Amino acid sequence: MSEKHLPESVVREICNKLNLASLEVLRSQGHEFMAQGMKLVELTSDELGPLSGVYTQIPVEVSLKLCDPSTLRDLRCSEISQEDIDEATSQITRLVSQGRIAMDCQNPTPGATHELKTDAKGRRVVNRRCYN
Repeated sequence: MSEKHLPESVVREICNKLNLASLEVLRSQGHEFMAQGMKLVELTSDELGPLSGVYTQIPVEVSLKLCDPSTLRDLRCSEISQEDIDEATSQITRLVSQGRIAMDCQNPTPGATHELKTDAKGRRVVNRRCYN
């Protein structure tokens, strides 16, 4: 196994266990890994209006050890604070007010940098689609 690389099966297992949209290894030392994941978090707030209940991605730190190429040990994930949730809620509110979230992915509004999609589990998820 090369440095900063985890087997795809291990990445999928970690993402499933921690409800992560993605995982990127930042550094490794032997069988110990530090990574950054993007956790899907539901935002519920009157401030979001009709988007209350939408999911967005919030970064988390992940650490783990591998006993062998496919067995996880000591899997840890940083907690998401209320401050993180409040910041994400404010960001979504700001994006809506600026017209930067495409509600219809087939016909996105000009200048939209994000889109609202429904994933395979039926969750409405706001994702970045491009940089403006």
